[in-house]
Amino acid sequence: MHASLPYNQKHPTLIPKRHPFTVLLIHHYHKENHHPGATTLQQLIQQQFWIMSVRSQLRFCIPCYRIRPKAVQPVMGNLPKYRLQQIKPFHQTGIDYAGPISLKELS
Repeated sequence: MHASLPYNQKHPTLIPKRHPFTVLLIHHYHKENHHPGATTLQQLIQQQFWIMSVRSQLRFCIPCYRIRPKAVQPVMGNLPKYRLQQIKPFHQTGIDYAGPISLKELS
């Protein structure tokens, strides 16, 4: 590799995923960079270190889990009265029609 990068970026330190130092390192980078997302945190750590299966180790921060936005379920609007009346099945039907339909004549 002939890029003008520092030695520690060309040859990152290999760290096992279940080592206590790994957890401390991830916590340090996570707090030091103000709780970035998993992808950003992975990129920051991999500039100097290479942690085996780092993505599986990044889902631990309770404050990030608490403030993670949840999808809002929209409130269903009121149905019109004609949709709530009891009528026989197939009392009113509809059909979608698209394009010309070619029929073969039988002789």
